[in-house]
Amino acid sequence: LLSAALCTRGSAPGGIVLITLQSQKAISRYTAGKGVTVSSKQNRKTLAHELSFRGAKLNGKWQKIRFSFTPEHDEKITLSIGAAFDGSNRVHPFLHVDQLEVQGSSLKNPGFEKYDAKGVPLHWQGGRKSTAQKGALEGKSYARVNYLSPLTQKMELRKGKKVTLSLHVRQESPLHNSRGKDGMTNIYTDWDGTKLHISSGRVTLIPSFENCSYYINRTPAEWGKKCQAKVWYRPKGSSKWIPVLDPVDMEKEKAWRGSIMLLKENTLYEFKAVISGEKSCELRRSFRTRDSRFKIGKTIVLNEKNFKGVLKNIISGTQEGYTLYKSAPGFILKGKKELYGAVIECTNARFVIFDGLTIDANGSRHGIKMTDCSDMVIRNCNISNFGLWENFRDMKQLGRWTCKGKVMNYDGGIALYGGRNQLIEKCYIHSPNSTANSWFYSHPAGPSAIHVYYVKGGTVIRWNDFVANDKRRWNDAIEGSGNGLIYGGFCRDADIYGNLFAFSNDDSIELEGGEMNIRFYYNRVQGSLSGVSSGSCRLGPSYQYRNVYYKLGDENNYKGCSLKNSHGSQGDGALFFLNNSIYAPGANVALNTPHSMPPAYSPPLKAFSRNNIFSYTDDSFLFQRWNELNKDFDYDIFHTHSPALRKETTALAKALGQEKNALYVDPGYIDPENG
Repeated sequence: LLSAALCTRGSAPGGIVLITLQSQKAISRYTAGKGVTVSSKQNRKTLAHELSFRGAKLNGKWQKIRFSFTPEHDEKITLSIGAAFDGSNRVHPFLHVDQLEVQGSSLKNPGFEKYDAKGVPLHWQGGRKSTAQKGALEGKSYARVNYLSPLTQKMELRKGKKVTLSLHVRQESPLHNSRGKDGMTNIYTDWDGTKLHISSGRVTLIPSFENCSYYINRTPAEWGKKCQAKVWYRPKGSSKWIPVLDPVDMEKEKAWRGSIMLLKENTLYEFKAVISGEKSCELRRSFRTRDSRFKIGKTIVLNEKNFKGVLKNIISGTQEGYTLYKSAPGFILKGKKELYGAVIECTNARFVIFDGLTIDANGSRHGIKMTDCSDMVIRNCNISNFGLWENFRDMKQLGRWTCKGKVMNYDGGIALYGGRNQLIEKCYIHSPNSTANSWFYSHPAGPSAIHVYYVKGGTVIRWNDFVANDKRRWNDAIEGSGNGLIYGGFCRDADIYGNLFAFSNDDSIELEGGEMNIRFYYNRVQGSLSGVSSGSCRLGPSYQYRNVYYKLGDENNYKGCSLKNSHGSQGDGALFFLNNSIYAPGANVALNTPHSMPPAYSPPLKAFSRNNIFSYTDDSFLFQRWNELNKDFDYDIFHTHSPALRKETTALAKALGQEKNALYVDPGYIDPENG
């Protein structure tokens, strides 16, 4: 590993370009250009080297970097051009790269002039929007890189042949103030340049049927001041204020946010927030939870005359009158064999209800697919036999199942592509036509009961059964796309409750992504490799409470963990684990794997745990391997048959200052083997 870093300590965070040569062989006689110093150290695990080139300031003007090295063996290495972490608690800004030249080897598309539809330079691996055109040094385009989004390409080296690389780098202009002129608009800008509008004004309330997200922005007068926020609510007409879990202080966003939970549907409530400290005030608002008793404007009955294997051109309704689709008594919507799309295709539809449909997808890819649809309802539906499959496992494609030579993934009984305010309730999604490979071969790929693809908020999934079987397994029962992105997965303001998740070769559900005010409760997960993946939780907060995690295991009975956290691109989102019951013999409580940001990157609160029962686990209790992140764990029950593990767990908890009031006892489950 050869790393070249050119740094600056400017006012608006400075840029450090990081150039890495990923090599398994020795590299020697490395030199840097004029004015750049070199430091080196041996990596303990491999023969790799780490070198840092530190020199002149980077700014908005193009500057040239040049260095050389000599390989001691013939080999193919990977060149990576990115930005280093600058040691602060924020993602590093973008750097621009242009006029890359190589002597002694070769690269394809070194000027970054050719790129694909996602903005990634051809022949390079990188993130979205990795190219730009304004102010190129030569040609029309240049590359954009940062800490989490480098560009990489393979290079051929010859023993003893000196390689020289030169490139021009400049720092991208600092982002404008995302708070707006009044300082009361919160727009989060991600590492890939994507912006997400979080809230405007002093207080924003977003109610669902049973919960309400709240967003409080600090006024400019409160910026930099030591202030705390507390929140209460009460039903309209009541005199008693009810306190809620403290809001999370999003200090970098100059805001607080959180959730009021377990409310009554279609009920008017009052909201109170008290700001105290160096600045103080009281805020009052009101909100009404949503009503799931929708008014019907038009009813369409599906039968053999108007359904011929696929249904498109869905008729939208209005807020005053939804369009209701139902089927004639006993009629089954049978899809077309190997249809790449869905039995029911909805695009840009609004105010539509699908109620009581039985869908036999007959090997079609999806049962129902909704693309950019809003205010949609799927209830009381029975969906099965979906997923493209030819019963062929391709060992050249990591042991995955294929259809017409292509690995199949993201097939779903229901596929949500974008859109907002989508309700799925009281459905039975089961028995897929296809199946997923297990981790015995590679990362699972295959069908899911629901595939969530960059929805925009307001999703509610409640009281459903998602049941596969040992011959036809889910990849994830609910799978999300964009796991490490702020707009990934459910994104924000979503409720998943009262569901059964069974028989996945990976996770029961992926919550990861933005995970901003995501509430997962009253669910039962079982028979999966892992229970719930909250992954990176970029924005948060994310809540898991009053769930049952029962008897994990994939198709080979390989067991993962009930709670999967902390991997991927970490953000500031806080994770809350409250009043959950776990019975997972042979599995871990949690998998808190290292994340891609340095240890210095930790928000004021990353994880909070209270009143959970962790029973019959063999390894890795909740707080393990989370040492470098700020956390608050206490009042949990831990139970294991291993005296050595109990001793290790108590010692670690004490060393970390966690679980001071934990109990290490048998919780007394009545009949755990039978659930």
